[in-house]
Amino acid sequence: MKKLPKKYAGVLFSFYASAVMVLIVSAVLVALNTGIDAGYPLRLLKSYLITWPVAFASLLGVRPLVVKWGGGFGGGLRQPENMNKAVTTLIASECRLLSASQKRRFS
Repeated sequence: MKKLPKKYAGVLFSFYASAVMVLIVSAVLVALNTGIDAGYPLRLLKSYLITWPVAFASLLGVRPLVVKWGGGFGGGLRQPENMNKAVTTLIASECRLLSASQKRRFS
């Protein structure tokens, strides 16, 4: 199997990190705001489709700044696999902001 060139590692990391985090946060927020019933999967899908592109684009935009400024934080933030904590915090904050608009939309 061919390896992905290193120049795409940041994009791939942003893709997977945002996809997983938005799915988890959306699942919890939709369940808390609207409950789990027969319409839950559709509401989750709608929420995910709204928030994932925002999280992915935000992460692509913020990642270079985190990598640039992160050198002073133990020197380990330059590697995508060591950025999980910073990215998780960013995405969770972003999803909390979006949850207010989702609550209005799905109420």
